[in-house]
Amino acid sequence: MTLQKFLTQTLLLTLALFGLLRWLQSQPSLEGMGSMTWYSLGLFFTLTLALYFFARPALAKSARFVPLFMGFVFGKMAVSILLIVLYVKLAQPSNRLFLLPFFLNYLAYTIFETAFLMKMARRNPPKP
Repeated sequence: MTLQKFLTQTLLLTLALFGLLRWLQSQPSLEGMGSMTWYSLGLFFTLTLALYFFARPALAKSARFVPLFMGFVFGKMAVSILLIVLYVKLAQPSNRLFLLPFFLNYLAYTIFETAFLMKMARRNPPKP
């Protein structure tokens, strides 16, 4: 996947999520979602960009790609848990609605990352 195609698709995903999240926040029953919506969107956007730039050279050798991918998955989970814990401690939300946009962002970006990594791996099969 070329850089231009990747950036275009990432921006389209982010804009679609932005619109959906704005709409969700406008619903009276979902007013308690809070700023976690935007923190998680920014976090996952940044992590997706980082994954692309680290995965691109790692695809040249399968010995580097698999540990990179597994490390990234673990790191993403760890950072996600840290963000949730910090948000709960600092913002002290009145309800758990902030988790809805967080997991929506997590799921959307995880599906996108898996899809683009599979495309990149198919076009650049790793050499043993």
